[in-house]
Amino acid sequence: MNAAGCTLAFLLTGVLLVAQPPAKEIDFERLVDELLPLQDLDLNYEDIYENWMQLLNHPLDLNRATRAQLQGLFLLTDQQITALLRHREEEGPFMSLYELQTIPELTPETIERLVLFVRVGQPAHTRALFKKMNGYWVNRWERRLEPRLGFRSTDSTQRFAGSPDKFYHRLRLQQGNRFTAGFTAEKDAGEAMRLSPTQMGFDFVSGHVHVRNLGRLKSLTLGDFQTQFGQGLLLGGGFGLGKGGETILTARRSSLGFLPYTSVLESGFFRGVGATLAVTKKLSVHALLSNNKRDGRLQSDSLERFISSLPLAGLHRTPAEQAVRRTLRETNQAVVLHYQTEQLEAGMVWHRTHFDQNILRNARPYNQFAFQGNTNENVGAFLSYTYKNVSLFGEHGYTWGRGHGTVAGVLGHLSERLAVALHFRSFQRNFISFYSNTFAESTTPQNEQGVYWGFKYQFNKRVSVQGYVDQFRFPWLRFRVYAPSMGTEYLGRINWAPTKTIRLFLQYRAEQKDRNVNSDEPTYQLNTGIKQNVWLNADYGEGNFSFKTRVQWSSYSIQKQKTSGLLLLQDFAFKNQRFTFAMRYALFDTEDFDNRQYVYERDVWLAFSLPALAGRGIRQYALIQYDLTPRCTVWARWSMTRFAHETSISSGVDQITGNMVNDLKFQVRFGF
Repeated sequence: MNAAGCTLAFLLTGVLLVAQPPAKEIDFERLVDELLPLQDLDLNYEDIYENWMQLLNHPLDLNRATRAQLQGLFLLTDQQITALLRHREEEGPFMSLYELQTIPELTPETIERLVLFVRVGQPAHTRALFKKMNGYWVNRWERRLEPRLGFRSTDSTQRFAGSPDKFYHRLRLQQGNRFTAGFTAEKDAGEAMRLSPTQMGFDFVSGHVHVRNLGRLKSLTLGDFQTQFGQGLLLGGGFGLGKGGETILTARRSSLGFLPYTSVLESGFFRGVGATLAVTKKLSVHALLSNNKRDGRLQSDSLERFISSLPLAGLHRTPAEQAVRRTLRETNQAVVLHYQTEQLEAGMVWHRTHFDQNILRNARPYNQFAFQGNTNENVGAFLSYTYKNVSLFGEHGYTWGRGHGTVAGVLGHLSERLAVALHFRSFQRNFISFYSNTFAESTTPQNEQGVYWGFKYQFNKRVSVQGYVDQFRFPWLRFRVYAPSMGTEYLGRINWAPTKTIRLFLQYRAEQKDRNVNSDEPTYQLNTGIKQNVWLNADYGEGNFSFKTRVQWSSYSIQKQKTSGLLLLQDFAFKNQRFTFAMRYALFDTEDFDNRQYVYERDVWLAFSLPALAGRGIRQYALIQYDLTPRCTVWARWSMTRFAHETSISSGVDQITGNMVNDLKFQVRFGF
């Protein structure tokens, strides 16, 4: 699982000066540390990163943003959102981002983060003067220098069809707040470039057109898009964060409607048309029609052909990988009735998914209630209400003829310094939701019950503490857990900013969860595994120079056996008006894969890197960014991993002979 992350390095004044088109350059590392969970969880980090980058380049208009859109940033408390909306209502439209400093509820640190994702639109009478199209065009090339087995093999079943080069191209156009259009194309290393009825040169091609505010037609999206309604139980897009660094705001989702899809993940999105019609000022109807092909492993027996699994990797390099490419046609229809006022949000959802071939899983003890057949239909309702400093929210869904799923929670400020969150979830083992992105322990909302309690206490402007406790159980079997099981997760974190240029945090996390273990018995036996993580991090700098030092330690215990892992890293970065240089040197030493270490790395714009470091070795990278002109920027990146006492890396067609991996990446962006 790839993932994402990134650091806020600008003070408020500096951000306000540079946060203008064509793009806002930002280091996401600190933002990830504060808002994203520990980066070894099974979240779709790529979509999270893509949506953040989309907001950075096309920020919310403070004079039009709704409560749900502001909640979706995961940056503001309900108290702060209420204060911002009240200021807009009483004082009139914002004239400048500097006005945010006049709202007492917004701290300087909050404003520092917020201004990266918002803008102040032009007043209505001058809007016609600003209809000039703007956008950007990104071209990227990358390559791993050491050849993998798939490029060297003489066996036709293992031989890659294409070159070792990976290409990425993206075009984005925007006209004010009313029109956006985009086009993305990607070829992974080893994939072939060919023209055919199912492949337009690049292996993956995506595009969209999104229009807003056409009278009663509030939005119209053509092409590829995602959806986000309610708590994401039935229709959830990429803007959902799990448990981790931010312990309060990430427990809740927001209704953002239709979102253009700009990622290169080859599943989890709709392809067709989505529209929002305003029936009244408070009542809207959202509808979508989607028809898309996705990867499926096709098999047959004496009676029929069927799909046995749905691969998600999106790699089509070898004959076996190419055989699963776009073999399954999926159609979706959905209707959402959405009622919204300043404090109340309510809605009803109907969603139907149909496949043109039956899906029949290979029978295993744990997947007895996995989806089988060709049609899945869901209905549900969601509700959210905010009163002063308290927000109540929930959603219930029902899979027709199968099972139920429910999430509910409350967020509140018990005092000016103390915020708490309480979240409840219950998903029956036969509840099926293909496009869910709700708050849960598992990656899919099925066969799970849990209660989450989070808190955050601000001692003063410099010191805060936060944490959570999450208790969960799985009433039915799971993968690698062949019996009903339960678990508990704890997290505690202390944040300290002794000066404006020094920020430190100490974080501890522990999780207890059952797992199958080897046994002499004819059946599997369960034992409780305990994983612990400790992070000690310091960000500091002076002038154009910034540094980051981190220690990460982990341990995993099961059946009275304990293993551990350690990572030490040092970052250095230099930035002036047109040039940026960043580098890292990291040492890692882990006894097994259970103690693999994840830490986000800076990358070229719109790309990300979050390698899983296991074994013993060194990880290094260097990144250069240079603004050739105000509208043209180039990047170059080199990364290297060297392992000790290894003669080969990875396995199968990705196996590399030797103990070292080097990657190169070049990118150029044109703004207009």
